Amino acid sequence: MKTLTLIFAFIILWSVAVFAQDDEKSETLFGKGNLRISGFGAPLVEFSSVNGQFSVSNGGGGAALFNQKFFLGGYGVSMSNRVNLGDVSNNQRLDFGHGGFWLGYVSSPKRLVHFTGSLRLGWGGISVRDNRFANNNFSNRVSNCFVATPELGVEVNITRFFKIAATAGYRVVTGANSVQFTDFQGNTTQTINNATFNSPMGMLTFKFGWFGR
Repeated sequence: MKTLTLIFAFIILWSVAVFAQDDEKSETLFGKGNLRISGFGAPLVEFSSVNGQFSVSNGGGGAALFNQKFFLGGYGVSMSNRVNLGDVSNNQRLDFGHGGFWLGYVSSPKRLVHFTGSLRLGWGGISVRDNRFANNNFSNRVSNCFVATPELGVEVNITRFFKIAATAGYRVVTGANSVQFTDFQGNTTQTINNATFNSPMGMLTFKFGWFGR
């Protein structure tokens, strides 16, 4: 897993480094008079596939922004639409959410349209709910689920205080191998694994904050 994470981290850092090549004067993060710290908050909408079905996850994030280019913060998202486990009666639904660290880079942020890239590293929970139980309170939960999501895309400056980013990437999940879910009678309904959640993804990020002049 460490190797896979390092590979994705290398890919995204290399990609944003290529996009960052422009004619601006070189700056250093901690050079004299160069460090400017601001921040943003952002509602997140993620589109992907879970258990072979279309999935939408909603959530939010926030980060400290350094020199309007580097950011470091946190995020959290959870699946908002119904994804069935696959039993014939479709009584059981699968829930999935995760949150953790969010780091990224923005290239040429003063341009109207510019490139951006980020890496989300988080921990998640997987559960199942059965409609035959009152209040849908029957659940089995899988702990120690780890999620890595590298992504690249474009960002548009709407105002000084508002930006919209559209990104695409791939979600990698570990810790969900050979997990069996059962119904209220103890019968196994389905065995899930990491591939149930590994998926290409797209995300819309609505950033609100101070982005300079």
